[in-house]
Amino acid sequence: MNERPPDLVSASELAETWISAGFGITLIHKILEEEATSASKRELMFHLAQFQYATELAYSRLNEGVNSPNPPPGQVWSFTPLFARSADAHALLVYASGYWKALYELTRLMPFTDLTALLEQLKSVIRDTMAARNHAEHIAERIVTGRRPRSGTAELSTDVFQQAVGRLEFPSIVFGNESFDLVAIADTVLSTGFRVAPGLQKLFDSGTVRYFDSLTPPSAGGP
Repeated sequence: MNERPPDLVSASELAETWISAGFGITLIHKILEEEATSASKRELMFHLAQFQYATELAYSRLNEGVNSPNPPPGQVWSFTPLFARSADAHALLVYASGYWKALYELTRLMPFTDLTALLEQLKSVIRDTMAARNHAEHIAERIVTGRRPRSGTAELSTDVFQQAVGRLEFPSIVFGNESFDLVAIADTVLSTGFRVAPGLQKLFDSGTVRYFDSLTPPSAGGP
């Protein structure tokens, strides 16, 4: 996937939409006197808001970093910009993974057919996000012992893993012989927000409007 300009404005608007949807589901449950079941959904939506924005923020910083000269004019070459890019790539993977985990949990609590189908469509990108995050989170032990095989995960020997220990080849990050497209991950988080958050907000808003309309007696007579 080609590099794209960051879109913090859209990410911020989507984060606000997730927050609004979280308050909306709380009101729906209050109306239905099911407040005990709303807390988890609300908190998941609040964290989806945070992860939505944070993923794009990390991407924007990474994008800026890889497009900045090293060394800057008048300065000497330094490892510091490389460390900063690595930190931003790690942050992107952590927040994107949090986003997918929160969305999975929300879908488990609200098993809407469209949400379930969407996660099935995105399973390849989600799997890559989790795999790359696991590499970053367990990088020290994998430098020494590689990655042991697990269900659905192939073994990576120490020698293979050490060939690329989180090497940035933007838009990708490489661990061993596995390459992960950071732009694709950030894009999918953003596009998923567009597909889900406004729909949930509209659903909850329409539900409360219908409820309050039902409390309003029809006007006598007519125009």
